[in-house]
Amino acid sequence: CTEISEDSDRKMGKQSRRKKGKKKGVQNETPLADTGGSTVLQRLRHADSRTRHAALAALTNTILDPERISSNKMVSIDLLQAIRERVMDNDLECAQAAAGCLSNYLRGMDQQDHEITSGWTVIFIKRLKECVENIKKLKTIAQQDTLSNQKQWWALTMQCLCALCSLVEMNHQGLVNFVANEDSIEILLSVMDITSEELKKNDINVSSSYSFINKAASYAAQTLHSALDDNAELMRKWVASGLGWGVVCKYCEHQSIPLEARLHCAGCLVTARLISESDDLQTNVIAKAMPLLYSCLDLNLDQTAVLMTNFQSSYEKLKKEEADSMMEKEIIRKINERQEPARLIARRQKAMKEEKKKDEAKNKTQHEDVVMEEESRLSNSIIENDVGGREAFELAREEWYKQMNPLELALEITANLTGIQTIAETMGDADMDDIDNGKEGLELSTINSVLVTAIVNARIPNRLVKILKALCQPFQEKLYSEVENTIEDLQSKCGACLGNCVGEIYPNWVDGLVQELRCALEASNGNPCIANAMTAALRSRSGLRKQFQPSDLEILLKFARSSACQKEAIEMLGILCSCEIHDKEVNRKVCSTLLNISSKKASVINEILNALMDIYGDDQCHPDVFDSQNVLAYFQQTTPSFKKIIKCDEEQAFKDEVDQWEETLHNSSRFISYKKGQF
Repeated sequence: CTEISEDSDRKMGKQSRRKKGKKKGVQNETPLADTGGSTVLQRLRHADSRTRHAALAALTNTILDPERISSNKMVSIDLLQAIRERVMDNDLECAQAAAGCLSNYLRGMDQQDHEITSGWTVIFIKRLKECVENIKKLKTIAQQDTLSNQKQWWALTMQCLCALCSLVEMNHQGLVNFVANEDSIEILLSVMDITSEELKKNDINVSSSYSFINKAASYAAQTLHSALDDNAELMRKWVASGLGWGVVCKYCEHQSIPLEARLHCAGCLVTARLISESDDLQTNVIAKAMPLLYSCLDLNLDQTAVLMTNFQSSYEKLKKEEADSMMEKEIIRKINERQEPARLIARRQKAMKEEKKKDEAKNKTQHEDVVMEEESRLSNSIIENDVGGREAFELAREEWYKQMNPLELALEITANLTGIQTIAETMGDADMDDIDNGKEGLELSTINSVLVTAIVNARIPNRLVKILKALCQPFQEKLYSEVENTIEDLQSKCGACLGNCVGEIYPNWVDGLVQELRCALEASNGNPCIANAMTAALRSRSGLRKQFQPSDLEILLKFARSSACQKEAIEMLGILCSCEIHDKEVNRKVCSTLLNISSKKASVINEILNALMDIYGDDQCHPDVFDSQNVLAYFQQTTPSFKKIIKCDEEQAFKDEVDQWEETLHNSSRFISYKKGQF
């Protein structure tokens, strides 16, 4: 994360050589882990900026390295305090390196560190304010010698925004401090305004700072989006400031702005609209945010397949190189243990060469250059840290996430956009008492009704179905775990969006939805979010329930017995058999499946009991099956044990879940009494 100029590298090198020339001995190699009153703290507070920068660069590559920070317990409060002081350093390279160190620490910190780091918000905002002021000044000076200085200010801006974004997203008190700061919103909007102007230029002067400006734009938009998420207080502060939404809307439209930054701004508009229900914001959401979301809700299968293959092959190459390296190290270790004379090693290696030549003659499929390279590497006993495999892997990973991250972010924003609340859902418990048992509370406010219509007219739900089908395509080979996790995560987010869109507040927008969801559910091996969407569709739309086919029922029975979506599958069986007329054989099959599920989870037993009560609460629903399957006896046996299971599971569950389980337990007791004729 630390940007070091070539001049700085040369200075650091000279300084290091001078130190080695003056003194010899271990006292010059003070461990960086010694952070309490050590030489490291002295270097960080040294009068020479080169010494301060060298210490910060060393920290970045050791105990504050991004790959080691999460497992490193050697960072003291004193060291963090010293680094924090350097964020305000007059030397821009030192300030940039310090911000990079703190950014690395924030991304790998433990929960217990939140109290220590929450106060850093003020420091980063203060430094960002200086960055903005100086960048604006330098823009008015058209001199060549100001370009390097401008680049350093942009680098510092980027690092401070990266750290501030981590604070806002991961530290609640840091977010509170951000909201309380009077300059926070204005500073971010100023950065976004300047970056949009710079990125639209086709100026060679901008190109040297482009990567920093590009990242600064993304971090500023992401910080604003994360801070605004469900934050009515920040929304009120924004509106009161009179800063408006011009910069955010401009970001959504301009192609020169990084795509993820544009999406974060679309997310800002959507979140603000759902908080405030403002007509102006709704206009911007429909005109600016929704077209961008629609364009990003797409997946090129051919390109995705290529990226998957590259990711997989680069991973296999990396693992092979790592295995070869370990083998070579083991060979050399054994040689060193035997202390074999060099002449014997040379003879043995010569014999190995001759043997390889014979093998090569027998097997001509091997390329000569590869064999010669391997022989040379073995004969000289040199263990080279070949970074080719690592570099290829990192490049393949970068390209993979470059395509997947915008889609993931677009799905998250779409889930927020489509999760529109009814009048009843926006009311408190006290206000709910004024609503009767009719459908008054299930209606939408006028502004929300307009938004729902706009979402359907923009064909966003149809786009979601298309993406889900693409994500659930069968793949020819086993996926690398990181790729597989990404696909599953996208399937879940897409299923959550569709779960919102199939509710009864949305007009009917697609035919054959049940079959699409069932195919996706089967292809994803029972993804719970897809199952939730299917459950919502069956619960709210009788037309979709009537589309159900026998093959669909068999899939649900399979998942109800055992799967990741077992709970949802049981709920769907209860909906189908309680809401639709079905024959005796179907009823018997469903009932038998439910009664024979052996689970000790409160959430699963809760769904079984609810499904059976929904089905057989109507005395006319196949009473002979109810009697022949001994459903009443099942309730009498399960209800007492369910009470004990609730006690065991309640600590790992949310309060709403536990309340629902206890309500089911109460209803089960009443159901037993009802069926025994005691009511």
